[in-house]
Amino acid sequence: MSQPTADQLRDYQRDGFFLARGLLPAEACDDLRRLIEAALAQAEELAGRFLFDQEKAVRAGGGAEWAARDRYRKLGQIAQNTPEYWERFIVHPRMLAVARYFLGDEIRLMYDSVFLKPARHGDATPWHQDIGLWPNKLHQALSIWVALDPATRENGCLQMLPGSHRGGVIEHVTYPDSLHKELPRELVADLAPAHVELAPGDAVVWHAGTWHHSPPNRSEQNRIGVAAVYVTAADAASAPHPGKMRWPWVLRDGMPCAFTEHAATVESY
Repeated sequence: MSQPTADQLRDYQRDGFFLARGLLPAEACDDLRRLIEAALAQAEELAGRFLFDQEKAVRAGGGAEWAARDRYRKLGQIAQNTPEYWERFIVHPRMLAVARYFLGDEIRLMYDSVFLKPARHGDATPWHQDIGLWPNKLHQALSIWVALDPATRENGCLQMLPGSHRGGVIEHVTYPDSLHKELPRELVADLAPAHVELAPGDAVVWHAGTWHHSPPNRSEQNRIGVAAVYVTAADAASAPHPGKMRWPWVLRDGMPCAFTEHAATVESY
């Protein structure tokens, strides 16, 4: 894929998202899976470098009988600490072709995440807008989510609300049982979402304001997906709440940044 097609751009403008079938080749998906499984096998040792987010049941003291790798719902910052992952995903030419079309030749990485949703007990992610959760309201941020497993209705594929990106940023709220901040539940009670079913290597690309969620996984099939959120260098430089984020360079002057280059050019704002 060199750049989005006319149909994909129409979908993005109208719906706030589009599908990119076969965005990543099988060998890249296999390499990413291997790296993720290795990280999960060393979760305790890597906890200081990567962000391991436990399933809600584990946070509440349950899940003792689960395999160690099934206790986590999300893994963060693996790309920023793993050279091979960086090369095989963040700066893969097919990923950059999409990001560059929307964001230009000066791009930084805001977030990289692995969404695990393990078989039988992977919990739901509530309806939200990404921009509703971020301290930095970067409206031009671009999310690319790639399936490593088949993502189906049975194992909790993403659901998107077409056209919701045009409604602005909605104030998110927290309920006693919330996983994280979410859209007010009275707004999402009777939606008619699009079910984003993907084969391994397929991607969904979405706008920061698009409403989305994923239901629980009660099937026997894991549902691993990997995601990157790209932003323009100008937006990164103007972010009012940088916190401890590193904003590593992905593209400079139109040239991809290798892991060693991004590590050498990380800046704090």
